[in-house]
Amino acid sequence: MALVALLSRLNIDPEKLVYLLPRKAAIKIPLKPTDSMAKELKRWSLMYHSNIVQLNEIINSETNGLIAVSQRCEGSVRDIMRKKSQFQEDEAYQVIRSCAEALSYTFIRHSVLHLDLKPENVLFGSQSILGHDRNPMIFDHAFILESSFMVTDWGISFSKLNANCGTYDDRWLHTNNNSGTIPYMAPERYLKGWRSSPASVIFSLGIMWLELLCGQLPFNMRHDIPHQILSGEYYLRALDMLSTVNARPKVRKVILDFITPNPKKRTSSWDNAIKMIRPHFLKSLIA
Repeated sequence: MALVALLSRLNIDPEKLVYLLPRKAAIKIPLKPTDSMAKELKRWSLMYHSNIVQLNEIINSETNGLIAVSQRCEGSVRDIMRKKSQFQEDEAYQVIRSCAEALSYTFIRHSVLHLDLKPENVLFGSQSILGHDRNPMIFDHAFILESSFMVTDWGISFSKLNANCGTYDDRWLHTNNNSGTIPYMAPERYLKGWRSSPASVIFSLGIMWLELLCGQLPFNMRHDIPHQILSGEYYLRALDMLSTVNARPKVRKVILDFITPNPKKRTSSWDNAIKMIRPHFLKSLIA
């Protein structure tokens, strides 16, 4: 785990090194020095993509170990969701397309799987915000379409551990034992003998897409979520939820393909996943 702070909102730095850093930046400080932070930074430092939060600098601190200095963003998709219960189809597409482009790049170029994709780990920045001509807390239609969405947090990428699942509380929505965040984890990630693959990340992308359109996850959050995932119960709830939203049938079908319980029936190719996304939206976005 790590503390993330915006330098412009931080009065003091634990290492008194703020003067070395640009104001428009964020820092990630591990709560205690760990090897996992070093591995995360090594992977992150190789990634250069417009839809990935940029790592600008690494500081080696005697007290806190390695400190990451990254591109500053204005918030996460979760922040938008707290103000806006449901996304319109083209708004959700803006987020999902950005994530798919980033995740495809990291796997094809670096063989890296992001195993903790969720709204909290997709950040946004807006040209309007950077120009200071817009209130960043007004998440209207134009704001979302103008924003740039970027994937962050590579702390557990490429790792696969068994989840230690408890009873219902807010822990469902937190990264669990370095294995992922329970509601966004594909069924195969709970099973022995299966290895995470692009299909596992595509599942997470599909769950997030559904959540953006429907305003909620396809789970009864007061019952055991891993059981709902492994039994396929979530898929039936997803069918019902998608039938009530204002989205085209082709869009609903792609989402259901992404979150199908059987990984053998789910695409494991990012090229195919992006092709499944793109054709259904071009006309509506140009119109």
